[in-house]
Amino acid sequence: MTVIGTLTQTWTLLFPAGAAPQSPQPAAGTSPIAVSVAPAGTTHAPAPVQGGTYLDTLSAVTGSSLLVPLPKDLAGLPEYAHALAVKCPPNTTGNTMAEVAYVIPRNLTTFTATLTAHQTPVPTNQIVQLSVFPAPKDLLPNGGNEGKPAIVQAEIGRSAKVDADLTDAFHVRLRIQCNLPGAVAVIVDPLLQS
Repeated sequence: MTVIGTLTQTWTLLFPAGAAPQSPQPAAGTSPIAVSVAPAGTTHAPAPVQGGTYLDTLSAVTGSSLLVPLPKDLAGLPEYAHALAVKCPPNTTGNTMAEVAYVIPRNLTTFTATLTAHQTPVPTNQIVQLSVFPAPKDLLPNGGNEGKPAIVQAEIGRSAKVDADLTDAFHVRLRIQCNLPGAVAVIVDPLLQS
């Protein structure tokens, strides 16, 4: 059997036609941008990147105390080598979101990542949302200089890819919101590129 035949047969076994999962519906009042959903755990070790910077190699300028260790069953796996983990907020008055911000290294204008949600035991109807904001130097939210966010959602056991345009931004703000407390939002391969 040829190498191409073997690869084709393996591909069709792993990714049968029509097996693509459906995207979760956005929460009321949101409009996801660049949503792509796949079963969690189908990622592989990240390929080496030239001309880009993973967020885990930078220091957060706000929200660093909200970063938590990866869940034990994910820690040490190569596909989570650059992942960030943020615990869902308790959804009490005045505490309904968690935000972490980073300075964007010079000449980098796009952000890509995959959002997954993790919680044990798995609850029903848990949805985690990631909003990626291109932010100005003063980091003031909702200001005239803040760019339009890219928003994706993931249920437990699913993932969603996000692609955000950060042209002319100074910071990138990552906002986590969850409809229920207790989960951990895992942001896999959070990468800034030109």
